[in-house]
Amino acid sequence: MSAAMKAGFMLLAFVNSKGGVGKSTLAVHAAVWLHECGARVALLDADAQAGSSEWLARAEPGIRVARMASSGEILAHAPRLQIDADVVVADGPAALGGATVALLGLADRVLLPIGPSMMDVKASYQTARMIYRLRYQGGRGNPLEAFTIFNRVQPRTRLSKTAVEAVVKYGFPAAPTVVQLRQAYADACGRGTVVWRMGAAAKPAAGEIRRLFGAILAPYQERTIAVDQGAALQRTGAAVILKRRAQSSDAFIERLYERLPEHLAPCESPVEEGSSAAGRSRQS
Repeated sequence: MSAAMKAGFMLLAFVNSKGGVGKSTLAVHAAVWLHECGARVALLDADAQAGSSEWLARAEPGIRVARMASSGEILAHAPRLQIDADVVVADGPAALGGATVALLGLADRVLLPIGPSMMDVKASYQTARMIYRLRYQGGRGNPLEAFTIFNRVQPRTRLSKTAVEAVVKYGFPAAPTVVQLRQAYADACGRGTVVWRMGAAAKPAAGEIRRLFGAILAPYQERTIAVDQGAALQRTGAAVILKRRAQSSDAFIERLYERLPEHLAPCESPVEEGSSAAGRSRQS
């Protein structure tokens, strides 16, 4: 475990190059859940639509929100945000550009929400491949942890067996709780709140999302930093690691770019049914 992880300076990144997969919904709910658990939380909103910033400002005004649009902003300012909070929850953009790669380079844990169909799985493959490539990036001090989250699953239907098998081939586990497609999540956004504050009508949604976070965010439930001299020393050690991560991520991004500074060179074709995504990723 790295010094940054021991100190509790965590960055949790919700990313997917495909839009409409529920990144903002999950990011806002995760930020409020961690805040209610006693952690000092900040939200890093890297999505151009800024939906999570506006939603969280209404749902929990006490949580700090920072908007960062480019890889340069993220690499320069996110480490400071991490030092000032126990947990930074990042809402990534709907694009596989430099901003997404910067978040992946700085993150301790990445959460990849995807829809339950093979179309959604294929559309998410490039992001999954990038996560795989960055898992053991030099300078981070610990492997990047990652989970896929099946989101917006239709009630009373089963996940496609092919989709589940394809996600397993990404090389990192799927979250044990499936998030269903429920009106309560849309209503929560419209009301500027979270589902567990909406009463009996949203109880099923509240239960499933609490189970999800209890399973995949358990290490971050309680505030781990005391404001004392020991914490100051931990912050110094964490700052060194985060600086190394930023430098390593910046170098990695430069190798991927062609001419446009925020346009990433394309990855290989999405995974086909029955092929091994993880195997091809190891060869890259």
